[in-house]
Order: sequence, then C-alpha cells, then structure tokens
Amino acid sequence: MAHVYALRAEYGTADLGGEATRPRLSWKIDGDPDWVTTAYEVELVDAEGRRQSSGFIESDAQCYVPWPFQELRSRQRVELRVQLWHGDISTPWSEPLQIEIGLLHREDWQASLIRAARSAPGDRNPYLRREFTVRPGLDSARFYVTAQGVFELYLNGANALPDVMAPGWTSYGERLPYRTVDVAALLHEGSNAIGAVLGDGWYRGRLSWGAGRTEVYGSQLGLIAQLELRYLDGSVDLVSTDGGWRAGTGGLVASSLYDGETFDARDEPAGWAAPGFDDSSWSAVLVEPLPQARLVSHWRPPVIVIEERRPVAQLTSGSGATLLDFGQIVTGRLRVRVQAPAGTRIRLRHAEVLEHGELGVRPLRTARATDTYRCAGGGVETWEPRFTMHGFRYAELDIDGDAQVDAVARICQADIPRIGAFSCSNPHVTKLHENLVWSLRGNFTHVPTDCAQRDERLGWTGDATIIAPAATFLFDAEAFYGYWLEDLALDQRPDGTVPMVIPAVPLTAFPGSYPVTGWGDAAAILPLLLYQRYADAGILARQLESAARWADAEAREVFAPGPSTGFQFGDWLDPTAPPEHPEDGQTDPDIVMALYAIRSADAAAQMARHCGRDQEADRLRGLGDRLREVFRHRFVTGDGFVVADSQSAYALALAFHALPDELRAAAFQRLVHVIRRDRGALRTGFLGAAVLLDVLVDGGEAALAYELLLREDVPSWLYPVRMGATTIWERWDSLLPDGSINPGDMTSFSHYALGAVTDFLQRRVGGIEAAEPGYRRVRFAPVPGGDLTWARSRIDSPYGEITAHWELAGTDFTLRVSVPAGVTGTVCLPDGSPERAIGPGTHSFTTTLNTTAPFAA
Repeated sequence: MAHVYALRAEYGTADLGGEATRPRLSWKIDGDPDWVTTAYEVELVDAEGRRQSSGFIESDAQCYVPWPFQELRSRQRVELRVQLWHGDISTPWSEPLQIEIGLLHREDWQASLIRAARSAPGDRNPYLRREFTVRPGLDSARFYVTAQGVFELYLNGANALPDVMAPGWTSYGERLPYRTVDVAALLHEGSNAIGAVLGDGWYRGRLSWGAGRTEVYGSQLGLIAQLELRYLDGSVDLVSTDGGWRAGTGGLVASSLYDGETFDARDEPAGWAAPGFDDSSWSAVLVEPLPQARLVSHWRPPVIVIEERRPVAQLTSGSGATLLDFGQIVTGRLRVRVQAPAGTRIRLRHAEVLEHGELGVRPLRTARATDTYRCAGGGVETWEPRFTMHGFRYAELDIDGDAQVDAVARICQADIPRIGAFSCSNPHVTKLHENLVWSLRGNFTHVPTDCAQRDERLGWTGDATIIAPAATFLFDAEAFYGYWLEDLALDQRPDGTVPMVIPAVPLTAFPGSYPVTGWGDAAAILPLLLYQRYADAGILARQLESAARWADAEAREVFAPGPSTGFQFGDWLDPTAPPEHPEDGQTDPDIVMALYAIRSADAAAQMARHCGRDQEADRLRGLGDRLREVFRHRFVTGDGFVVADSQSAYALALAFHALPDELRAAAFQRLVHVIRRDRGALRTGFLGAAVLLDVLVDGGEAALAYELLLREDVPSWLYPVRMGATTIWERWDSLLPDGSINPGDMTSFSHYALGAVTDFLQRRVGGIEAAEPGYRRVRFAPVPGGDLTWARSRIDSPYGEITAHWELAGTDFTLRVSVPAGVTGTVCLPDGSPERAIGPGTHSFTTTLNTTAPFAA
C-alpha cells in the first residue's frame, strides 16, 4: 500500500515562526511503485480543534502544492495532514504537520531595541538580564528574539537556543531575521530569569582582509526580544526588551570572527542568568525604537553543531609545541575540559595544515584564529567559545602551568540535510567527492563563504554559483541559497550590478560599481538552477527582476567599446597565472565576460518564460542573440577558433552555446587539439574547469575527459588527494610537492570552487540527471571510462529517492536504477542503443560494450 511521508510546508525550515501565510505543501510517496496520484485532500485542524477540508482536488502534484485554505494570521497554529487517491483507492492519512506563524506585522512587536550603556568596540561583551514571574496555568511560551550583532539566549541559566552565532549574517540595513523559540519546558511557576550575551559578529566586527572594515552595519550592539506567555484561561503576559532590563559584563573579554575569543572565567558572575541574582551593581539599559530594517522570520536554516570529533593524534612540533590533529579540516571551535589553578591560561591556535612540522598560519593572513581561556579554579571546567568559528584541522595547545586539557572539535554547519551521495571503484575519485562534501560543510554556515580560516570568509558570488550544481545534489540547500539570493537582490545596485560579495561589504581593493563577470551572474544562473533541482517556481518569480537587471548591466559592459573598465577575475586561478596575480590566465577576461553575459541573458530569458512573462523572455532572448553576434565578431575567427586559443575559452563557448552550429565542430576539435598541445594537462581556472569535462563527453571524447579527471600530477583534481587533502583546495597546488605552502597570498585548504567537477561525477559518471524540475522525470545516462569498474549515485529528490549503480566486468555492463512513485525516467546505455522509457520501481539493464572505442555520451 502506498503511503505519504515527508509532508512539509514551504522549505520546511520555519514550521515554528514562519511568515508564509499561504504556505505551499510538498510530500513524497512510498510503498507502491505503481501508485499514480489522481487526487489529494488536505485536512486542517486549528488550535481550537475545528476541522477544515480542502475537498477532493484532482491533481498529481506533489511539490509546492498551493495552499487550499484561508490565509493564516500572526501566531496562528494549525495541524495538517494529507491523503492521496488513485481512482477509488486512497492512502492512509499522512503523519500530521504542525505549522505556527510568527509575527507578521510591525505592530505585533511590543519590544524595543535595548543596548548596554557602554558598548563600544574594545569593551567587554555586554550581558543583559531580566527577571519575571510565571503564573499558574501556563499553556504555551514563545520567545521571538533577534539582535544587532550576535547573541546567546538563556532562560533560568539554560541555553534556550541551539543556534551558533544567531541570528547570522544578512543585509542588516534591509532586514533583521528573528528566531521563534518554544521555551515552555525551560520555565516554572514563580520567579524566572532571562539572560543574553551579545557579540560583534558581522554586524560590528572586522570584515574583509588586511585592516578590513569594522562597524559596517552599526557601532552599537542591541537586543530585541519578546516573550509571550499564554495561559489556559486565555490571558497573555508579555516580557519584552524595555527599561526593566539590566546590563553588565562577565567573563567574555573579547570575541572576533577572525581573531578568536578571550574568556576569563574568574570574572564570570555565578548565576547571572538565573533568578535571584543580585544585579544592583549592573547598569540600566538604553531603550530605542525598533530599527528601520524589516523584522523577518528566520526561514533560512540556522547554523548548529552537527558533530563532535576527538583528536586522532597528539603531536609535538619542531619548536616543542603540542599539536592536536583532528584528522579532517572542519569549521567550528574547540570545547575544552580542564582542571587547573585559578588564572591558568590556555591558548588554542588553529590552522588547516602543518608546514614543516609547525602550524601553517601564513594562509590565515591577519586572522589570529586564537582562543584564550583563563581558569576560575576549584574544579573541572568546561569552556567553548561563543561568537567565533575557525577553519582548522590542527590546534596548537599552549598552557601556562601544569594542567591536563581534554579537547574535542565541535563542527558547525547550516542545518541542511545531506540528500546525495556518490562513490566509485577508484578510491581517489571517491575521496575527491567526499573532500567536496567537507568543504561544503565548512563553508555552508550563515552564507556560502569562500573559506573559513583567513581574514575573509565572505559570500563571494562566483564561488557560490560555480559550486551550486554539485551542492544542490548533495544537500537540501534550497532555503539556504534562496535566502542568500534575496540578500543579493536587496544589495544589488541601482544600475543592476551585483556586488562581488553578498551580503555586500565595502572592498577597498575594488572601488566603484561595474559588472564583475562570473560573479554577479549568480543573479541569473543560480535561481534557474534551484528551480531545476528543487521544482520551486516561486524563486523564479522572486528573483526575475534581479536577474534581468543584472543581464542588462552585464550586456551594457560587453556592448561598450574597448576593454572592460574595471577589475575582472577572469578564469580565476588558471594554473598558468603567477601566484600573486591569479587573474592573469590564458583567457582574456573580456572573452569570459562576453560568454557569461550570454549565459545570464539566456538564463534570465528562461526564468521569464517559466513565469509567463513572454514579452520579457523574448527581449532577453534577443539580448542573448545580440551578445552572440558581438562575441563572434570580436573573439572568433572565420574558421571557429577563439582568439584566446585556451581550454577555458573553447569550453565556455561550447557550454554556453555561444557559437553558431556551423562552427561548433571546428571549435570542439580545436579544444581537443589545445588539450593535446598542453600534453593532456589542465590549463583552466575554476570557471573553465567546471564545464570542461561535460563539453568533452558531449563531443564524444569521454576517454579524454577521464584522462584529465584521473591525472594525479600538478595541476589536477587528484593531486591534492594524493597529497593527503581532506577538503578541496583553493589552488590546484595549495600545498607544493615538498610540503611547503603555495607562496600566493590566497591559499585556502577548504575552498570549494575547484570541487565543481563533482557535479560531473554525480551526473555523468554516476548517471543521474534531472530531465524535468525536481527530478519529476529523470535521465539515467552513465558514462563509464578510465579505470572505473563501478559507480553508485543516489539522491533523495523532492519526489523521493533515486539511485543508479553500474558495474563493468570485462565488456559486460550492468546498470541498476530505482525510481520513486510519481517519477518517470529514461535510460540511455553507453552502447549507443536508443533511450528507453521507465516508470517507478527498480530496473536492471545489461549490455556488451566495445571497450576499444570511446563511450557514447
């Protein structure tokens, strides 16, 4: 019998405190592969127990099904369940889903913004507290809370929010996300207490490299909190941030995203967040109106601790320092347990690699990445930094005095579930794929960052876009990317250009406003990808204006006479470029700009077409065609050669369909010639590398694609694996063969852009491709090659789990696939036979291959 599971509203990230008043519903079906939905019914039960039914709705929809009831209101709680029909046969009702709406209107907020009277940079972090009374008969308790800065929240001494550095990073001038927390279990009748600690975070702390910028969003930290206590008799008590709060300081001396945290446990007031604490020496707070920024539900996934990892080894450096090796580059911080005399100092320095037996700190640049703890004395103490994170595998442990310290790494990541996997018979290729998983974990925190260790950690648009195809197969990152794209639209400039980093931060090295190609294209490329992978047409409607404005801005730059007037990254990190100038590769940045302008215009046109904006779609399609003419006129010879004559120029031109049909074959043959001329070595930066293998397979050169994939010298995807990498490196050779760190200024060891090749592994080697949005129709077309004798790929799609597993024994090829209910597919075997259609269920296919000939695409 079929049954419904995984019922969710919108993105499933804000069931408590959401702001969608007509939330769309999605569900999956399991148990009967022959099930075909012909109708569904949704039942709603409100907080008073009243039931409503959507009635019998004829449809086979499963993803983002329209809300069939009246709009929901602020604070409204409902319970939903779904039943499906196949003719006269029905499934059982699904498990119920609870939805509770947050505060939709500004007038719902009775809280004010409060600040400590002294809260300047360099001061100790402010502690805030308030006591209140809970009457008998409490029915529910909801805390709505946010901050200018980052915060931790306590009720009666217990941490009330598992988030790391809430509320995260956003375009603070435009919107401020709040969290809704059910805190009834932390309260008791009688006297209770709220405590909060504030940190600089991104709001006031240092951002960007070198001296960077501080106070980008404001100079003062503040808290906004509203606790609503509802009683069984229907009455409500409010405890909000107002003049009744008190402000003080404690053991938290300083906190910095880049430099680390300093804590002196001797100065921590015992019981400060519990009732009965004497706060008479604390100060009154400053009370201000709510900020102009819109208070929004925190619908992106919060950052949480996903795992603890103990050291795999304790080492001694050449200088005698104690080093802890956690065996894996991660993002997070250490939790230490220690027993030592009062005042004993413990210092923890972090780094991703060792260089000649010492902590490799040069890639940190000006980031100190150092946490310091001073013991209170008198027993076993446990401490973990609050308002910082580090990218590290190694930690140097420095103790003043004689003390035993036990440390575990607490790994932090946005709370997004893993949905995809890949493995194959070549362990180095499988390791390459897992290295990308770890780099995504390390950089998918509050925004998609470039790295997690140095004085940067910004939401670079180019890096986020290039890795998105691989990331959206591996993680349910729809809400994570969707929220970030809304920040992109908010920070987009009036002329349509998109800042290099989102949220936007002033970058002194790049003044002015001009289109940065390959980076600002996130505005158009990423929303379309999210629709294709997750089937949410809503993101197209939300982002279409932003995408079209970007496409127009980039096209204006291409149409202008002469070269681009501003700095361009070009095919960033081309291995032929000098370490100190990674933009100076073989491919002219203006060629890259013209090609990406075509790609963005086409993507924006597709978005408009899906939204029913046909006139706009025609305009944007025409814009793309005009850009193709400019590209061909300026950069293509009559016989189809691109003037740069580089691997990336041909790969991008072919991937983005920038050439007319009559020149494509010649351009492809020239690409193959250039690769052979380069002795089969990679000569691309991360833009070209992301498309190169697909272009080769599509042109019938699968064997050459595998030759590039499986190389282990420099530059190659497997060289870092051979050198012991546990994540994706920023440069092809971030660590040189002699064990020294690349001399370039930008040398991160967890920087996912070059990991974009794993999308090729998942789709082309593993063989699972979305043929319709959300994998409603899936294409299985694995491309074996190299020394691989088997590969497996799996994704838990919006419609259910899809798997593919192929094996090659001699010339005997076997493919096994599974398709969930509600999904259809096609199978294309690598023997060149016609595609065949399949339905839900498990299927197996066998054939004989001619291994002396290149495999078909």
